[in-house]
Amino acid sequence: MKKLDSLQGLRFIGFLLIYLTHAGWILWKPDFFNFGERGVEIFFVLSGYLIAYNYRDTNLLYDFKSSVKYMFGKLQKFYFLHILTFLIVLYYMERHGFNYSHGFDAFIRDIILNITLLQSWYEPARFSFNGVTWFLSSILSIYFCVPYIIHFFRRNRGGTGFYFYWFF
Repeated sequence: MKKLDSLQGLRFIGFLLIYLTHAGWILWKPDFFNFGERGVEIFFVLSGYLIAYNYRDTNLLYDFKSSVKYMFGKLQKFYFLHILTFLIVLYYMERHGFNYSHGFDAFIRDIILNITLLQSWYEPARFSFNGVTWFLSSILSIYFCVPYIIHFFRRNRGGTGFYFYWFF
Protein backbone atom coordinates (compact mmCIF):
# COMPACT_ATOMS: atom_id res chain seq x y z
CA MET A 1 0.00 0.00 0.00
CA LYS A 2 1.27 3.40 -0.97
CA LYS A 3 1.04 6.20 1.57
CA LEU A 4 -0.59 9.31 0.18
CA ASP A 5 1.13 12.24 1.88
CA SER A 6 -1.31 14.70 0.35
CA LEU A 7 -4.08 13.36 2.61
CA GLN A 8 -2.20 13.92 5.88
CA GLY A 9 -3.52 17.48 6.20
CA LEU A 10 -7.11 16.27 5.92
CA ARG A 11 -6.42 13.59 8.55
CA PHE A 12 -5.04 16.29 10.86
CA ILE A 13 -8.11 18.50 10.34
CA GLY A 14 -10.41 15.55 11.07
CA PHE A 15 -8.44 14.65 14.20
CA LEU A 16 -8.38 18.26 15.39
CA LEU A 17 -12.15 18.66 14.97
CA ILE A 18 -12.81 15.48 16.95
CA TYR A 19 -10.24 16.36 19.62
CA LEU A 20 -11.56 19.88 20.15
CA THR A 21 -15.10 18.57 20.46
CA HIS A 22 -14.13 16.01 23.09
CA ALA A 23 -11.61 18.16 24.98
CA GLY A 24 -13.37 21.49 24.53
CA TRP A 25 -14.96 21.36 27.97
CA ILE A 26 -11.50 22.18 29.36
CA LEU A 27 -11.21 25.35 27.28
CA TRP A 28 -14.76 26.74 26.93
CA LYS A 29 -18.41 26.20 27.67
CA PRO A 30 -20.03 23.05 26.29
CA ASP A 31 -21.48 23.29 22.79
CA PHE A 32 -19.31 26.27 21.87
CA PHE A 33 -17.28 24.06 19.54
CA ASN A 34 -19.18 21.04 18.29
CA PHE A 35 -17.70 20.05 14.94
CA GLY A 36 -16.57 16.54 15.91
CA GLU A 37 -19.19 15.07 13.61
CA ARG A 38 -17.48 16.73 10.65
CA GLY A 39 -14.17 15.23 11.76
CA VAL A 40 -15.72 11.76 11.89
CA GLU A 41 -17.19 12.33 8.42
CA ILE A 42 -13.74 13.29 7.14
CA PHE A 43 -12.33 10.02 8.50
CA PHE A 44 -15.15 7.97 6.96
CA VAL A 45 -14.67 9.58 3.55
CA LEU A 46 -10.88 9.22 3.70
CA SER A 47 -11.20 5.58 4.78
CA GLY A 48 -13.51 4.82 1.89
CA TYR A 49 -11.26 6.59 -0.58
CA LEU A 50 -8.11 4.84 0.68
CA ILE A 51 -9.76 1.42 0.61
CA ALA A 52 -10.87 1.98 -2.97
CA TYR A 53 -7.46 3.39 -3.91
CA ASN A 54 -5.51 0.52 -2.37
CA TYR A 55 -7.66 -2.25 -3.82
CA ARG A 56 -8.46 -0.75 -7.22
CA ASP A 57 -6.09 -3.05 -9.11
CA THR A 58 -6.21 -6.16 -6.93
CA ASN A 59 -8.13 -9.33 -7.55
CA LEU A 60 -10.18 -9.34 -4.34
CA LEU A 61 -12.72 -12.15 -4.11
CA TYR A 62 -16.25 -11.13 -3.14
CA ASP A 63 -17.85 -14.12 -1.45
CA PHE A 64 -18.85 -14.47 2.20
CA LYS A 65 -15.60 -16.21 3.18
CA SER A 66 -13.48 -13.48 1.56
CA SER A 67 -15.50 -10.76 3.28
CA VAL A 68 -15.05 -12.39 6.69
CA LYS A 69 -11.33 -12.87 6.02
CA TYR A 70 -10.91 -9.21 4.98
CA MET A 71 -12.88 -8.01 8.01
CA PHE A 72 -10.84 -10.10 10.46
CA GLY A 73 -7.61 -8.96 8.82
CA LYS A 74 -8.59 -5.36 9.55
CA LEU A 75 -9.83 -6.28 13.03
CA GLN A 76 -6.40 -7.65 13.97
CA LYS A 77 -4.94 -4.17 13.52
CA PHE A 78 -6.99 -2.51 16.26
CA TYR A 79 -8.63 -5.15 18.45
CA PHE A 80 -5.77 -5.26 20.99
CA LEU A 81 -6.07 -1.49 21.52
CA HIS A 82 -9.84 -1.83 21.76
CA ILE A 83 -9.50 -4.41 24.57
CA LEU A 84 -6.86 -2.26 26.26
CA THR A 85 -9.16 0.78 26.34
CA PHE A 86 -12.01 -1.50 27.45
CA LEU A 87 -9.94 -2.63 30.44
CA ILE A 88 -8.94 0.96 31.25
CA VAL A 89 -12.59 2.04 31.31
CA LEU A 90 -13.49 -0.99 33.43
CA TYR A 91 -10.67 -0.20 35.87
CA TYR A 92 -11.74 3.44 36.03
CA MET A 93 -15.31 2.41 36.82
CA GLU A 94 -14.13 0.03 39.54
CA ARG A 95 -11.85 2.65 41.13
CA HIS A 96 -14.45 5.43 41.11
CA GLY A 97 -17.44 3.39 42.12
CA PHE A 98 -19.64 1.26 39.98
CA ASN A 99 -22.66 3.35 39.09
CA TYR A 100 -24.11 2.24 35.77
CA SER A 101 -27.26 4.25 35.21
CA HIS A 102 -29.15 1.54 33.31
CA GLY A 103 -28.63 -1.21 35.88
CA PHE A 104 -26.47 -4.31 36.15
CA ASP A 105 -28.25 -6.30 33.40
CA ALA A 106 -27.70 -3.49 30.91
CA PHE A 107 -24.08 -3.25 32.07
CA ILE A 108 -23.48 -6.93 31.23
CA ARG A 109 -25.29 -6.55 27.89
CA ASP A 110 -23.24 -3.47 27.01
CA ILE A 111 -19.97 -5.18 27.95
CA ILE A 112 -20.75 -8.13 25.67
CA LEU A 113 -21.79 -5.85 22.81
CA ASN A 114 -18.70 -3.68 23.32
CA ILE A 115 -16.21 -6.56 23.37
CA THR A 116 -17.78 -8.12 20.26
CA LEU A 117 -17.97 -4.72 18.53
CA LEU A 118 -21.69 -5.02 17.95
CA GLN A 119 -22.83 -2.08 20.07
CA SER A 120 -23.68 0.25 17.19
CA TRP A 121 -26.23 -2.33 16.00
CA TYR A 122 -28.34 -2.07 19.15
CA GLU A 123 -29.79 1.38 19.84
CA PRO A 124 -29.78 1.39 23.68
CA ALA A 125 -26.12 0.32 23.72
CA ARG A 126 -24.86 2.48 20.86
CA PHE A 127 -22.86 4.96 22.97
CA SER A 128 -22.69 2.97 26.18
CA PHE A 129 -19.78 1.88 28.34
CA ASN A 130 -16.75 2.77 26.19
CA GLY A 131 -18.95 4.84 23.93
CA VAL A 132 -16.40 6.03 21.40
CA THR A 133 -16.01 2.48 20.13
CA TRP A 134 -19.25 2.91 18.17
CA PHE A 135 -16.92 3.98 15.37
CA LEU A 136 -15.06 0.65 15.46
CA SER A 137 -18.33 -1.20 15.45
CA SER A 138 -19.56 0.75 12.44
CA ILE A 139 -16.33 0.58 10.43
CA LEU A 140 -16.08 -3.17 11.02
CA SER A 141 -19.42 -3.68 9.26
CA ILE A 142 -18.14 -1.59 6.34
CA TYR A 143 -14.96 -3.70 6.19
CA PHE A 144 -17.17 -6.76 5.81
CA CYS A 145 -18.82 -5.16 2.76
CA VAL A 146 -15.60 -3.95 1.06
CA PRO A 147 -15.10 -6.96 -1.27
CA TYR A 148 -18.70 -6.68 -2.47
CA ILE A 149 -18.47 -2.92 -2.93
CA ILE A 150 -15.24 -3.17 -4.92
CA HIS A 151 -16.78 -5.89 -7.10
CA PHE A 152 -19.87 -3.76 -7.65
CA PHE A 153 -17.85 -0.76 -8.82
CA ARG A 154 -15.61 -2.86 -11.04
CA ARG A 155 -18.58 -4.54 -12.66
CA ASN A 156 -20.24 -1.18 -13.33
CA ARG A 157 -17.13 0.75 -14.35
CA GLY A 158 -17.80 2.99 -17.28
CA GLY A 159 -21.48 2.17 -17.51
CA THR A 160 -23.72 5.21 -17.74
CA GLY A 161 -26.54 3.26 -16.12
CA PHE A 162 -24.54 3.09 -12.93
CA TYR A 163 -24.30 6.86 -12.62
CA PHE A 164 -28.01 7.22 -13.26
CA TYR A 165 -28.68 4.63 -10.55
CA TRP A 166 -26.25 6.30 -8.14
CA PHE A 167 -27.87 9.75 -8.31
CA PHE A 168 -31.50 8.62 -8.33
